[in-house]
Amino acid sequence: MDVTDDILTTEAERLARQLGISSEDFSASHGFISRFKARHQVSLRTKAGEGREAAADHNIDQWLHDVLPTLIEGYEPKNIFNADETALFYRLLPHHTLAFRGEKCQGGKKKKERLSVLLAANMDGSEKLVPLVIGHYKNPRCFKNARSLPVTYKHPKNAWMTGALFKEWLMNFNQEMAKMKRKVLLFLDNCSAHSAATLTANFSHLTIH
Repeated sequence: MDVTDDILTTEAERLARQLGISSEDFSASHGFISRFKARHQVSLRTKAGEGREAAADHNIDQWLHDVLPTLIEGYEPKNIFNADETALFYRLLPHHTLAFRGEKCQGGKKKKERLSVLLAANMDGSEKLVPLVIGHYKNPRCFKNARSLPVTYKHPKNAWMTGALFKEWLMNFNQEMAKMKRKVLLFLDNCSAHSAATLTANFSHLTIH
């Protein structure tokens, strides 16, 4: 079972109540938890090996200094956006747990059920677009009786971003910018859904890099 500071706190206070110790006489504060872990040699451990981060690209500094200023010239920070997809493994347990020093620490089978989420925001952080959530099912059970959602929900067969879906998102984004008479710049990565074939349409208020 994964063990966290919050679980230790809850268990310590539950045991105190069972022993007849009131909340006025004892609370599992951060200090108590820290001393408890130090006293019993408990530390935060990784259950499975993590790959090292990719080595920094030596060309990044040069690109930031020479190329980026040219790309964003003429755009205010509020009109420079970045968008990217991320996977939401909503049943995946943490891969860190508290364990005794020297104790073997191994995780079980990982839950792979996922949603894809497209997030976008502008450079100065003043504007975050409504997230696009991509799931497997047209009408998930959790949507029952929901009158509105704080996200846009789509459901292609594999729950992944597709070129057609991303193009639809771009067209809607361009339309919103046109209504506000804003010319904006959008940075994307080079995943297949963002390919040149997807971006063939001319966008009146949207420039893409």
